[in-house]
Amino acid sequence: MQAQMFLSKILFVTLGLAIATQESSTLTSVPRATACDDSCQSFRKVLKARAQQFRTLRGAQTEQNRWQAKVIIPALSAGVCEVAEEAAPMQGMERWGTYYCQLPRAARESANREFDSVLPSLKASLPKKWHTELFENSDEKTQIFRAGPSSDELYLVLACRSDDRGYSLMFQVSSIPIPAD
Repeated sequence: MQAQMFLSKILFVTLGLAIATQESSTLTSVPRATACDDSCQSFRKVLKARAQQFRTLRGAQTEQNRWQAKVIIPALSAGVCEVAEEAAPMQGMERWGTYYCQLPRAARESANREFDSVLPSLKASLPKKWHTELFENSDEKTQIFRAGPSSDELYLVLACRSDDRGYSLMFQVSSIPIPAD
């Protein structure tokens, strides 16, 4: 529980996402796409690197515990992609890694269109048995997509974050589960 609270702060507070709960939004199962384009192949490389905390994807170091990503997902190439490794949120846990991409800020409608164009490649890259969730963040009027081996083990999120400068599509995969709520 402490790990979930810690990760929740990192993912949602640090990234500026409003926490969308199942009570405030419609939760649906997302059908999988079948074609795997270049973005899909890159998503698969990122997912495969999760087991090694994304160490195989590290490029030049940008600051302590942060590196440029060597694998850039074509659909997210207009943005910045990084790999980070952090100390464990709880004693007894391993260090954890994350792969993160964020596109430049834009109007909400533009960020939503980017979400819609990236989602099919991401869905096509996922293991067939993974649980997926697509719902609306009713406060932001944007969609959020999460996936993982089960509803209790969600490892990735695709969403639009906002601040006073606009909306930005972001994608994050973690080596440990991302809190569901």
